[in-house]
Amino acid sequence: MPPLPLGEGWGEGERPGTGQGPNPRCTLYSALWSGWGRVVGPVLGKQMRRRLGRSGAWAGAAVVLFLVGIVFVVAGTPYFIAGDAAKRPPLDQQITTLTLPPGVTLAGLERAEVAEIVDGDTITAKLEDGTTLPIRYFGIDTPERGDRCFREATDRNELLLGDTVLLLRDQRLEDNNGRLLRYIFLEDGTSVDATLVAEGFAEAWRADGYYRDQIVALEEQARAAGRGCLWK
Repeated sequence: MPPLPLGEGWGEGERPGTGQGPNPRCTLYSALWSGWGRVVGPVLGKQMRRRLGRSGAWAGAAVVLFLVGIVFVVAGTPYFIAGDAAKRPPLDQQITTLTLPPGVTLAGLERAEVAEIVDGDTITAKLEDGTTLPIRYFGIDTPERGDRCFREATDRNELLLGDTVLLLRDQRLEDNNGRLLRYIFLEDGTSVDATLVAEGFAEAWRADGYYRDQIVALEEQARAAGRGCLWK
């Protein structure tokens, strides 16, 4: 049988191209198609609308998540580029010197070669006799590993130190852990202990020490000024 012609009045009136009356079979097909369309059409329409509604909701959620991701990437870019420096307050540099005890000169202090920066107030250094030992700064106390400002204090200590440091003894020569206790100076006269406290990376050691009162005063000034990681 040739394909059924489509168009207005299909199955009604004359059979196209024949001049004959309606084809009963075409009339039946037309009625069945029309009835099926009236029954199934609304159902399919609802399903399509539901699918479109669900897909539209998912599409909207995806767009929102995409935009949120862009915001986080843009906002976080400076931190990824600059690293930890972008997360830290700017350094308020306070290079500090301390007057040496009577009769003591920089040239007369023991020299040591820095081998390792342990943290903000401890290094390992090679002494003049060739031994390499841990040295704890006498006049200060910095945050321990895992505490707030540990990394900042350690990094600042490393930036201050050169390859060589000068060591000044006080009454106590070792701490309870067997580390040497020394005030740390640089060859230009900078006191590393005092500078770390003045810049807000360390607290003053208050129990004893030749420079105790001076370093305590520096801590109070740093607190008042809101300097460094500890007091920002």
